[in-house]
Formats: sequence, C-alpha cells, structure tokens
Amino acid sequence: MPMEVVYAQCLLKKCCAAYWAEDANGGKMSKQKAAAIGQAVEEVLAGKHDDQFPLVIYQTGSGTQTNMNVNEVLSNRAIMILGGEVGSKTPVRKYIYIVCWMLMIVQCTNMHSMNLLIDLLLLNNTNRPQR
Repeated sequence: MPMEVVYAQCLLKKCCAAYWAEDANGGKMSKQKAAAIGQAVEEVLAGKHDDQFPLVIYQTGSGTQTNMNVNEVLSNRAIMILGGEVGSKTPVRKYIYIVCWMLMIVQCTNMHSMNLLIDLLLLNNTNRPQR
C-alpha cells in the first residue's frame, strides 16, 4: 500500500482524536488518550512504523484492510505510550476510540487528503516535476 494512503488516514485520525477531546465537542475522549493517539500518528508520519503496514495495494474497493491496519497500529502504539500492554485494549480500545468516532470522517475524506499530501510531497521534492 502506498504509504501516502496510510499517512493520510493517520493525519485524519489525529484530527478526529483532537476534535473529540475538545470540551466544546463534548470531551468524549480524554486529552491524555487523544495526545497518545496524536503521538502515535507523529511516529507513523516520521516513518518509525512503516514495517507495520504490509498490505498490498490490491484490496477490495472500500479500503477496509488498510483502515483496520492503521487502527491496529495506532491503538496498540497509543496503549504502549500510556503504559498499557499491547493487545490489551486498555486504556485505548480500538473499536471505541479509533474506529467508531472516526470512521465516517476518515472514510469520506481520506482520498482527498491523500491527494493533497502527494501534491505537497511533490512540491517539496526538487527532484520531481512541479505541478
């Protein structure tokens, strides 16, 4: 899978976590959990966990496999950041904090974000043609 797709999903999930941690939005996620998810995203964007995304580009049309792969990596890394045991679902339950609150926003906007990210990467890379 092109890492730009993974990075775009991670960016959106970080934004969603920050949104749900805001008091104005009901504070449904603790700021501590949102910060751990945000840190996990930053680590992914820095390329520290690229080996955790082994999926091939050929998938079903919805991208469910990639989305679930991102969910697993982010939730387990957030659990580790908060001092929990990988796979324990404590204190960051993947299906509540990463999937449920973020699914609709992420699936609807991921492709647009990926395109923007690719454009930014092309503009910042002098070895590539400018758009």
